[in-house]
Amino acid sequence: MSTEPKVGRPSLFNDAIREKIIALAEQGKTNEQIAEIIGVHVRTIENWQGKHKDLMWALREAKLSADELVEASLFSRAVGYTHPEEKSFCYEGVVVTHNTQKHHPPDIQAAMFWLKNRQPDKWREKQPGEDDKKVTLDGSITVTSTDLADRISQFKSENE
Repeated sequence: MSTEPKVGRPSLFNDAIREKIIALAEQGKTNEQIAEIIGVHVRTIENWQGKHKDLMWALREAKLSADELVEASLFSRAVGYTHPEEKSFCYEGVVVTHNTQKHHPPDIQAAMFWLKNRQPDKWREKQPGEDDKKVTLDGSITVTSTDLADRISQFKSENE
């Protein structure tokens, strides 16, 4: 074992910092945001993950949990959902509360985002083999924008 003194500042890492980092990751914070909140450089967070494998695995698990929450929320928005809601009214000077059900209809943008990412072969904007745009030349020849350049260069070579 070396008898030389350690060089550099002692590490700030401890159990309290570890728990704070994990809690922030569960809230969906990035490593950069976590580092800013903790008051260290992002490279320090990365170094701590390298030295403390339990922190690395806990961070991965926390970030996966946050991603799963977002995924579940996106799915709910895509298909629509209903939740209980308490409404308050003023009737003849008296505040009255009533429990109701609030319905949120399906969100088209959320559904499209979901489908494009989960089933890209079926739902992406451009299907395989489909060209960008069709361009008609002189009313009889239809070419796609992807091979238009080839047709133009062929035309130029024929007329030189």
